[in-house]
Amino acid sequence: MKERVYYHSKREQSRVDPKKFLSMKVDGMDQSKTNLPHFKGRLPKSINAADLLKTHITGVISHGHGGFHTFTDFSQYPHDPNLTINVILMMLGRTAQQNDGVLPPVLYIQADNCARENKNRYVLAFLQLLVEKKIFNEVHLSCLPVGHTHEDIDARFSLIARRLYQNDVETFEDFLRILDLPKVIHTIYDVKSWLMPCLPDYISGTSEPLHYKFERIDNVVTCFYKGNKDSEWKATELGFLVEMPRSKPKIIKPDFNKIEEEKLFKLIENNKSLFKTTNILEHWKTFIKELKRKQINEKWILPDLPTQTDRMPLPEEPLPDDLVHLLEKENREPQVNIRLKKTRKRKNINRQRPRNRQQNSKTKKSHF
Repeated sequence: MKERVYYHSKREQSRVDPKKFLSMKVDGMDQSKTNLPHFKGRLPKSINAADLLKTHITGVISHGHGGFHTFTDFSQYPHDPNLTINVILMMLGRTAQQNDGVLPPVLYIQADNCARENKNRYVLAFLQLLVEKKIFNEVHLSCLPVGHTHEDIDARFSLIARRLYQNDVETFEDFLRILDLPKVIHTIYDVKSWLMPCLPDYISGTSEPLHYKFERIDNVVTCFYKGNKDSEWKATELGFLVEMPRSKPKIIKPDFNKIEEEKLFKLIENNKSLFKTTNILEHWKTFIKELKRKQINEKWILPDLPTQTDRMPLPEEPLPDDLVHLLEKENREPQVNIRLKKTRKRKNINRQRPRNRQQNSKTKKSHF
């Protein structure tokens, strides 16, 4: 509960004072719910789910800065730190554009407690880079404990699942219409390889702390970590970057081998009667062909993100009253009270009980 309240307090700071704080929650949706084409209700028995087109949604809630955003891919890129970093970058670009080219000085990121995609040396080095580049004065990465990660973004994913359950989604264009602020991922930069030569020789234990903080103090960026919200911040001896990366990362070539188009086309051909869209097979053939042929190289936007001016001290923001109440309730020691009404007299309820079964049996035998 304390970790959840801690997340809620940072989320609230971003909503109350968006000029100082930006809070983002990043997570991926269950892929089994977004296969295409999709038919409302239960999957028809004539359709094999394994033959459908697999899509993947990464969702981002930007508290106080633009609501819920969805980023879609077809698993043509690995779901690893590169995907997480590129989605964060795209989200920062959107946020700066919405806020007249300005980003707040403090960034809070809440992510799933997964070392493969989020809590690893590459994501942490990238977050340090955001402070080194003065895009932010302070960046936090936090995760809820494993098994306690159900949060507000899961409610957003549930809304998408409900729309899918209630509507036929025969084409990818139909799919985009039910998503919130959708963006199709066409370009992923290989930030991992770009940062690799800049990392320290030895890094371990990154998966254990629940919280990381990168802060620029007197123009020096320091990395801090703590096991839980009540622990003291500890500074690492070195940062996750020992030198600054040069130039820009290379674009990863998409791999569409996971799209089994022949099985998909056969499924559509054998179930034409289920579709309302005319020429549905031709539509999907054209879509897959264009998806594989059309290579869109989107710009590397890190150099274009706005930077911070001289660091201004940020006042300590008080917690909202409802969160204070939750913390007080959690820390309160339980107390059990048993009493009688003043008008009622206490009766003697002392009873003698046999000490054990053997004694009880002897008592019974004495009556014969």
